[in-house]
Amino acid sequence: MSTGTIIAIVVAVIVLLVVIGVLARAAATKKRQVRHDQADGMRREAAERESKVRQHEAGAAEVQAQARKQRAEADEQSARAERVEAEAADHQNVAQGMRDEQHDHLRRADELDPEVRRGDSNSDDR
Repeated sequence: MSTGTIIAIVVAVIVLLVVIGVLARAAATKKRQVRHDQADGMRREAAERESKVRQHEAGAAEVQAQARKQRAEADEQSARAERVEAEAADHQNVAQGMRDEQHDHLRRADELDPEVRRGDSNSDDR
């Protein structure tokens, strides 16, 4: 082999290595760009989802506020009903006391009245 052939082979190998290096670098750069573009797409999707998530959170907070308001109103109604029931029970107790006094009063009147027969069924009906 002549020196010119060896130099041509060495130059061809060097050129081939340079071309392979350039192609490898271009492929790596392309791969990086594709991954970067994918990441940007994912970030855009995340930003769009963030808006929807915030809307859902706001809706949930509003519904929770309505539920708390309705619960408070229901509790207030329940307390009002308990007060009215207690008042009704008081009235019933007073009425029963008055009824008992009425029966006692009639019984004493019957005891005082000489014309009322003892054991008469009409006197018990009062």
